[in-house]
Amino acid sequence: MLRYYKISRKKVMQLSLGTVLRGKDLEEFLLNGIGEKKNAVIEHLSLYDSNDLFPQWIEFIRQIDELINLLFDLSEEDLFLLADCKIDTFDNHEQVANVFRMLQAKYGEHVAARVKRLVAMYAALKLEFCVFGIHGLWYRTIFDIIGFCQSRRLYYMAYLSLIRLYAKGEKKIEATELLSHFQEQIETNMTPITTGLHGIMGSRCLDGYQAVARPIGLQFNMHYQQLEGFFLEAHTMSELDILEYSRSLSERYSSSGVVKKLYSYAELENAVKQAECLFGEYGIVNSTELLEIKQIVSELKAMFVEEYSLVLDEGEYKKLAEHCPHLQLCSTAKDYYDTINERPAFYPFADNYYSTVFMMIRYVENTLYGLLKKKRRYRIKAGFMFEKKVEALLKNYRFEVTDVKRIHMQEFDVICKKGNTIYNFQCKNNYLDINNLSPVNMDKVCKQNKRLTNYYIKALEKENHRTRLLVEKFKTDNIENYVVVRYPVMMDHSRVICYNNLEDWLESKMDR
Repeated sequence: MLRYYKISRKKVMQLSLGTVLRGKDLEEFLLNGIGEKKNAVIEHLSLYDSNDLFPQWIEFIRQIDELINLLFDLSEEDLFLLADCKIDTFDNHEQVANVFRMLQAKYGEHVAARVKRLVAMYAALKLEFCVFGIHGLWYRTIFDIIGFCQSRRLYYMAYLSLIRLYAKGEKKIEATELLSHFQEQIETNMTPITTGLHGIMGSRCLDGYQAVARPIGLQFNMHYQQLEGFFLEAHTMSELDILEYSRSLSERYSSSGVVKKLYSYAELENAVKQAECLFGEYGIVNSTELLEIKQIVSELKAMFVEEYSLVLDEGEYKKLAEHCPHLQLCSTAKDYYDTINERPAFYPFADNYYSTVFMMIRYVENTLYGLLKKKRRYRIKAGFMFEKKVEALLKNYRFEVTDVKRIHMQEFDVICKKGNTIYNFQCKNNYLDINNLSPVNMDKVCKQNKRLTNYYIKALEKENHRTRLLVEKFKTDNIENYVVVRYPVMMDHSRVICYNNLEDWLESKMDR
């Protein structure tokens, strides 16, 4: 799959169509473009009155959270309603009415009204983008909008700090105009900054990496996919399991006829309790950080409004912070890149500190899993869980997973059959922090990436040398060896598959 780096018409005019950029020329072009795009985001935001914009953006985040959380709470039947509901006929389509009647019955009129306003904003935005010839909005149904919101949530959250840092103007807008004023910045500047950083990384890490000038921007010859599944960042298997357990249908669904809560403070409590239960053996139960997290979660219980939002004044926050000196609770972002990469519990603004249930859960999980990654026993266990995840996905695509784990004292991870072929998958769960990417730490991330890619190639070579054991065991020489890696590295090797691309690879096998 190819990815475009969007550039302005002025930039396009500077390059002849078909111009090929690679190496230092490509990096220099991208770095200059990234700087210009970052400045454009800041300049645009500087026009707005932060006192007017910030509270509206906090409410917008609430609507986004409610919409995204529908995926984890609705039944499969209800989700089909969202998937069938096209937004191009939003004003008069009976399916739309059915969707919002369903939401009102389940969650009450206030939640349904907020979701409806948000969907209407996205429907109007897509029409606006079409009129002005702006690309980037791929959604067609309400279900698509949920996926789109999740894919852009990182940038939506970043604005909570960007507003504090850069909104110094006098411009005021209505809440219904937020997307009209800011989504274009996300599509034309913020997401291309991320793509541009990946382009620089590709230039440094991949042989033959290049970009060609096209009418709408630079077209890279290789595409790095950072996100996975439902547009989530890659995590260890243990963390994915926690996310699944904390949204268990049996815990979240209430009895028939009773209006349910789309979110609750109990989810935050459960995130802490489940971490204690599942990870107690790895030595974090008595850690100072977890003890402080438990204390602040308890102290905040009575302070959440509608079991979702939380606002502390200066005195309340300082008192809370004094009880947890080992935790960095609040956003300390000082520039654009900090806002993209941070995961704080609180966002400061105008002498108050803002949070939500979901912000707190995200903060707790990132803090605890940061501790766990330092525990060798945890990393080993997470590796075994990753093997199980790979096995499950293979079974879904009708691969016959064998129980062979050892041949002549040599250990294997996942061996399976399909047709006349034996597939041997070596599973690697090595951590790579590629999300915290900026021009400043580019060298560090590229070194990490190159170290891991060299390691994976050596792992594949080891499996190739052991092919004779598989031939002897299964009485066939039709053997294919692969390495599947948990964290998405940037490399171009047909036998080293990032887990977030594994399903596409399996789909290609289904077509044969």
